[in-house]
Amino acid sequence: MIHEIHLAIAIAGHPVSVFGEETKYEQLSDLDVDVCSDLMVRHDTNAVSQIHVDYIQRPSHRSGLITFEKGWVKYDFSKLELFGQVEGLEASVIWSNQDYDANQPYVDQFHEFIRYVEEGRMSHQFDVESALDSLKVVESFFSSTELGKKVCIKSHAQTPF
Repeated sequence: MIHEIHLAIAIAGHPVSVFGEETKYEQLSDLDVDVCSDLMVRHDTNAVSQIHVDYIQRPSHRSGLITFEKGWVKYDFSKLELFGQVEGLEASVIWSNQDYDANQPYVDQFHEFIRYVEEGRMSHQFDVESALDSLKVVESFFSSTELGKKVCIKSHAQTPF
């Protein structure tokens, strides 16, 4: 469930520190996943993301709220809706598509990959570099849960790869 981390980074900027809490559930201890996790990520823009992911809630519900100085945007992956409100105006639906095919982005991504290979492109906005920030957040989250404190993330310049 790294999509929420990707989204936070795309909107708020590169991560600089992470604080995390992981809730363990004995009934699911045989799964090699973080069953229920809460992350607080500070970004280089000074924004803070709070991300909650879990496999426990039933029915499954994946949503988020992004707040700004003069408004907010709320997404709901389960209902396939995006709402928003700007200061002084009523909240409204920005996007809704009940016919959305959740597999289509993967098909599109595959076609895009083939196009990049055919063009001989080695670098693009979806290359391995773009995934490093999200992976650094995940690694820092696990370190934070072990240490019980905030963990700073090295910048791109400090990364050995």
